[in-house]
Amino acid sequence: MKKVYSLSLLIMLALCAAISAADPKPPTPPAKDSAPDTRLDQKVTYQAKGKCLYKVLAELTEKTGVVMRCGRNEHDWQSRDRKVTIFVKDMPLKELQQALADVLRFKWSRTAGTDGVYMYRLRQDLKGAQEEEALRKKHEEEKTRKIVENRQSAMSAIENLENLTPADLEKLKSESPMLYILATEPFGQGLSRMVRSLPPAAKALVSAAGSPMSMPLSSAPAGLVEGAKTMVTGLDSLAKSFGGSGNIFSGVVENIQQGTLTFRPPDSLFHSIDAFSSMLGTIEINVPGQPQVMVPLFDPKSPAGNLIGKALMRMQMGMSPEQIEPLMQADMAKALAEQNGGEKIVYPDDPALDTEVKLDITAPLTLPDLIEKLAKKTDFQYISDHFSHSPIKPNPTEGKLSEVLKGIAILYQKNISKKGSLMLFEDREWYVKRAWEVPESLLEKWRTAVKENTITFYDILDMASLSDDQIMHTLRTEESLQSVGWQLFSSAPVLRLYSALSETQRAALTSDAGLDLHTLTPEQTSYLDALLSRIRRQTPSEDTHLTLFMTEETKSGPWTFKLTTLNTDDEHESEPQTLQTWTIRLPEKQEPTVKKEESKPNSSK
Repeated sequence: MKKVYSLSLLIMLALCAAISAADPKPPTPPAKDSAPDTRLDQKVTYQAKGKCLYKVLAELTEKTGVVMRCGRNEHDWQSRDRKVTIFVKDMPLKELQQALADVLRFKWSRTAGTDGVYMYRLRQDLKGAQEEEALRKKHEEEKTRKIVENRQSAMSAIENLENLTPADLEKLKSESPMLYILATEPFGQGLSRMVRSLPPAAKALVSAAGSPMSMPLSSAPAGLVEGAKTMVTGLDSLAKSFGGSGNIFSGVVENIQQGTLTFRPPDSLFHSIDAFSSMLGTIEINVPGQPQVMVPLFDPKSPAGNLIGKALMRMQMGMSPEQIEPLMQADMAKALAEQNGGEKIVYPDDPALDTEVKLDITAPLTLPDLIEKLAKKTDFQYISDHFSHSPIKPNPTEGKLSEVLKGIAILYQKNISKKGSLMLFEDREWYVKRAWEVPESLLEKWRTAVKENTITFYDILDMASLSDDQIMHTLRTEESLQSVGWQLFSSAPVLRLYSALSETQRAALTSDAGLDLHTLTPEQTSYLDALLSRIRRQTPSEDTHLTLFMTEETKSGPWTFKLTTLNTDDEHESEPQTLQTWTIRLPEKQEPTVKKEESKPNSSK
């Protein structure tokens, strides 16, 4: 497998393409009738960190004697498995019920049992489900529209870089640092010449961002080829400034006319990944026998583009990566707040929050762990929805509580509201992230299989059947399943194809001849198309002869899939060429991690 190089600058920004959540709904009482239930006046002290709602209500039922359930029935995992974080002390049960309904946008109902005692049920009603789906659909449509609009704007700006005056360049330093870098660095100047030299039809396809546009450089306009050489040489120079050898792509430049240029739209796999939410696609040059050139195209006027541009400008001024890193961290919070149109993040502005707080945090934390620290250091109550995520380093961690909460709202992308002594945290994209969730019963089954070392290849197949977002945002953030999540990042399409094959076809995979993919049924071909769209090298044409092989090293793996093509010409048949391989390994048994106790200096609330 040839190594793929990418100009990503190692910037994993926690930038989130957020749509402002709808205004909070007015409180809904737990019951329609007015008969009082004095049991709800009892005060409750309770803690839960990212726990499923059905477990929370079971514990509260045991604690209070008030029967509380969730979902339409026990199969309604979309309600039962919603996760919440709770830190409350001496809160009336009816207020806790109301807060849970508010933060989850669910509704309570109550019925009288056979003994006349009320039972309570919390769930999402049909109207709420329809509103959630409508918000999700609107979000996807707006995101698609912005990608096309921003790509067209970016391509136009890159094309016109050579027309900039010195005054224009000076303005770009502050208005669009990325465009300034592209205008002043050889790799950007080469890219600009490439775009200017594209034939009109090809330029229209590139701007539309609907599908990949490829062309052989052997028949490309001379200006485009020269621009490609300049861009690739400039990338080598840039790599050298980062401490690289500076000769990565010399063979590409020497043999450029044997290569293929591809402008690829953004992969839907990356749409919901924070670091790539401003990515408009990639520009790729593939020369046989040489490393692939792959340049990610970020929206140059986006917060992510500005951050990358500022970093490169600082390198132009002679600053080292070590000097640049803390400056980028300082810019990150502002970029997060501005991402995708700068919709206002909601956080409380109340004199009661002027109290000083110090959280004593030295490592990245998940939000439930951070809220636990807040609860210990302040006199407020905290309730939050929860979606699985990787730990984040909070900033600031001391100062006025209002500023600490503002930092949490920005970095963790939460809207925070204050109701008396209660702080409610609601994810800004709750309606998107709910579609990322995986039934807790499945997660627990797989966690147990890893723990007991009984996980099998067929468990991995089941995980591959999840959506890309479920894999990226849930499996990848589960400690015991992370390694599988990362494998499935690339191998899920081939495993989905394997799942659709008959036993006879699966047997052919392991034969010397492999499985001829032209024999697939129309339904199976849809899985093949999805697989081919993920191949970062030049996508095979429809008449390319494709064969898939599978090998099993032992009964417990690893399993390797290999996709080959057989190219022919007028004189002779060439040797099979490997397009891509995928290797699947079972996760290793996880040893229990022992958390180190953080130092706890004497400090009061």
